[in-house]
Amino acid sequence: MTLSLSGLTITVRADGTDRVLVADLSLEVEESRTIAVVGESGSGKSITALSVLGLLTSWYAASAFSVSGLLRIDGEPEYRLDLATARDVDFDAIRGRAVSMIFQDPWTALNPIRTVGRQLVESVRAHSTVTATEARTRAIDLLERVGIQQPAERYDSYPHQLSGGQLQRIMIAMALAGRPRFLIADEPTTALDVTVQRGILQLLDELRADGLGILLITHDLSVVAHHSDRIAVMYGGAIVESGRSRAVIADPRHPYTRLLISSVPTLDVEPGSRLVTKADVLAGRSIDPRLGRFDPEQRTDVELVRIADDHVVSRRFVGGLR
Repeated sequence: MTLSLSGLTITVRADGTDRVLVADLSLEVEESRTIAVVGESGSGKSITALSVLGLLTSWYAASAFSVSGLLRIDGEPEYRLDLATARDVDFDAIRGRAVSMIFQDPWTALNPIRTVGRQLVESVRAHSTVTATEARTRAIDLLERVGIQQPAERYDSYPHQLSGGQLQRIMIAMALAGRPRFLIADEPTTALDVTVQRGILQLLDELRADGLGILLITHDLSVVAHHSDRIAVMYGGAIVESGRSRAVIADPRHPYTRLLISSVPTLDVEPGSRLVTKADVLAGRSIDPRLGRFDPEQRTDVELVRIADDHVVSRRFVGGLR
C-alpha cells in the first residue's frame, strides 16, 4: 500500500500577488515505513502535509490558497484525488479513514472544556456505526493502546489535568480511531522534554511495525537517523535530496543537506568554535565542491542527479558549479 503525492504546487495570494510556496513536489509514503521530511521553518513541510487532507483549501482558507497536484492512495478501496478540484466532501472520504494527522501542539488541538474521553468517542463514532457504550469501550481500548496509564480513569480527565506527553498520546489515539492506513505526524515531539519525546517516538515505531505508513515532519536530524526509513530534505518549497535516511545522513550531497548536518552540534566540536550557519554559506563558503554552493536565488535548474539506486539530489538551489 502506498500514498503518493505528485506534482504538488501550492500558491498563496497576498496583496494581489500569487506567491509559490511549494513547486511541483512529489513524494511517497509506503505501508510499514516512515518517511521523514526535514528542513528549516518556512521550507513548506507543514503546508505540504495539510494539503494531503485538504486543510489548506477548506472553506475558511479557500480565498488565500490554491493547490494543484494528484493524491493517490492504492489498496482497497483506492483513492485518487485531483487536488485542484477536490472539495471538503471529497476529502471526507479519506480523512481519518485512510489518512489521519497529529499536530505539534496538542494543547490547542484539543477542546479544553470537554473531557478527553468525550472527544475520543466523537472520533470513534465519526468513523463507525456503534452505540455509545461500544464507542466508550473502543475509546478506552485506544487509550490503552497508546500507552495511557489507567485509561478508564483518564477517560474522564480534562486536557488541563494531563501532561504534554499524555495529551500527545491522546491525539495519536484520536488519529487511530478510524483505523487509517497512513499517519501524518507534524512535529509531534516539539513541545516535549527528551524523555517524553523518546516514548512518543517509540510509540510511532510500534505503529509502523503494525503496518501503518508514517509521514514524519521534523527539525531533529537525530530523530530522522533513528526513527525513519527514508528522508526527504526540503528547502524553499522543493525537495532537494531524498533517499534512505542513513545513506543520506552518512553521505549528504546537496549543499543545503550538508549545511543542515553541519549545523548540528556534536560532542567532538572544539570548545569556543562556531557551528556552520546559513549566513556562512551565503557569504560564499562552499559546503561541497562536488556540487557547488548553496544559492537560494538559483531556483530554475530542476535537474536530478542520481547518486545511487535510492539516493537522488536536485540541482535546484545550487550555484557555482565546477
